[in-house]
Amino acid sequence: RQEEEIEALKAIFGDDFTVMHETPPFDLVLDLVPFPGDDENNHAAVVLHVVLTTGYPATESPVIEVERDRGLSDKELAELGTLVTAKVSELKGSEVVYEVANVIVDYLA
Repeated sequence: RQEEEIEALKAIFGDDFTVMHETPPFDLVLDLVPFPGDDENNHAAVVLHVVLTTGYPATESPVIEVERDRGLSDKELAELGTLVTAKVSELKGSEVVYEVANVIVDYLA
């Protein structure tokens, strides 16, 4: 299931998606902005770093870190972290990386 999720993420995010470690545990990086392809209106950006643990998605959640690239205060970064944690908890047992990326992009917009 992890390999299928990675292939889907590659197709969706293209050059904004990188697999840093290509064997389990997979280590993924997504560069996220509110308006992909519209640099002029991207006032904020974050880097989503995800490690797909061995039991993910069936029995474990991935390890997720949201790093500020630009445009977010410490308070906003903390709020975003809370939203991400809630989404991961809500979808426990399912693939979550795409959904987490959507939460982040929606917040940045």
